[in-house]
This record gives sequence, structure tokens and C-alpha cells, in this order.
Amino acid sequence: MSISQFLARCDAYRARRNVSDARLSTLLFNDGKKIGLLRAGGDIGVLTLARVEQVLAGLESELPDGPSETPCDDAVEPALAQAPAQ
Repeated sequence: MSISQFLARCDAYRARRNVSDARLSTLLFNDGKKIGLLRAGGDIGVLTLARVEQVLAGLESELPDGPSETPCDDAVEPALAQAPAQ
């Protein structure tokens, strides 16, 4: 998943839950500024992105009507999908 795809999923989640970037960033990264950093062109590394994508998927699954239909590239490297949280 690319950063832009991840941010699109974040936007979809935020719209459905009516939460700010800072709140979602805190839930995903334990840092209220990380999504803003990504929006400004910053990078977080592939392992961190893979980990927070899984966290976001868990948050999406808790929504009353399930995950959004935001298209994403699910072709994550198997090593990344199995990577332990850092």
C-alpha cells in the first residue's frame, strides 16, 4: 500500500467516524502529528506503514457497516505482512 492509498483510507475512516487527523493519528501511531507529517510529504518506513495499515483495518472492521470500499493495493510483501510491531 502506498502512502497516498493509506491517506485515502484514513480520510474515508475519518469521514465515517467524524474524527480529526490528530485523533486518528493518535489511535494509529500514538502520535497526533504523524498523519500530518505524511500529508506534508514525510515518510514513516515500510514496516511502520504495514503495521499501522493493519491497525486501521481493525478500526475499520469495528465500524457498524464494515470497512470502506476505498480501493487499495493488497499486494503487500509477505515478509511485511508477517512483520512484528516495532
